[in-house]
Amino acid sequence: MSIRTILVPLTGGETCERAAEAAARVAKAFDGHLFGMHVRSDAAASVPYVADGLTADLVHELVTSAEREGDRRKTRAREIFDSMCETFALDTSTPAGDADKPTAHWEGRTGAIGEVIAREARIMDLTVVPQPDIELDPITAGLMDEVMTRSGRAVLMAPKTLPEHVSERVMIAWNGSTEAARAVADAMPFLLKAKEIFVLTVGEMTRGRPGGNALAKTLTCHGLKPVVLAEDCGPSGVDDTILDLAKEHGITLLVVGAYSHSRWRELVLGGVTRTVIEKATMPVLMSH
Repeated sequence: MSIRTILVPLTGGETCERAAEAAARVAKAFDGHLFGMHVRSDAAASVPYVADGLTADLVHELVTSAEREGDRRKTRAREIFDSMCETFALDTSTPAGDADKPTAHWEGRTGAIGEVIAREARIMDLTVVPQPDIELDPITAGLMDEVMTRSGRAVLMAPKTLPEHVSERVMIAWNGSTEAARAVADAMPFLLKAKEIFVLTVGEMTRGRPGGNALAKTLTCHGLKPVVLAEDCGPSGVDDTILDLAKEHGITLLVVGAYSHSRWRELVLGGVTRTVIEKATMPVLMSH
């Protein structure tokens, strides 16, 4: 098992560099191919033509301003991509699959970033996105949700600070759900490289679901030696208990099934997925 194709959306915004670095590290670790993709919105389509007070001159000015911002972001995104390829020795001259070494290439698209990236992610082994930060880069604020719920593939969230080796100490937040099971399967390449693996359950398991010991037993069939942690739910809830234990054990990758409850319920009422996305300080692999 390996990760051969990695997609990273490059917006040119403030959170772009962390996602690019995480993706480059993964490509380097697995001798994979990194697809750096910049999605540019159509400046003309983004301006509201039908609105009170918008004259033709004002519309032209708004479109011109949007085009300048688009140019700036594209230039910055390409600079980040080239820098990461150089730093991590990713060959940009060799086509994907033609070399037994990490490679990369750049692509530009036009459209709505969420739609374009979610569609492209369906044919990738992994998509890497930055931890959402609406203040630093509003363009990517909803990108992780879009990719998770519309691609059917795994997403790796890159936090503000990255560990040198993502797969060194991996923790699986296990609740026996379909989403958690998919996340474990998607994380298997990382698990096979890990020095330490923890299977964490918090609180009581839902009746009828396989528990942490059952998962650990299955993982041993792959030659892995996971440590099972069965913890009570702390006063702050399952989500914060998971994150606190991940920090305590120096986890470099947290594996979580996303939106075991309705996505809309979690968006409105909160939930484990939302808290992990907002508060995690380590890379998180999620599958839905």
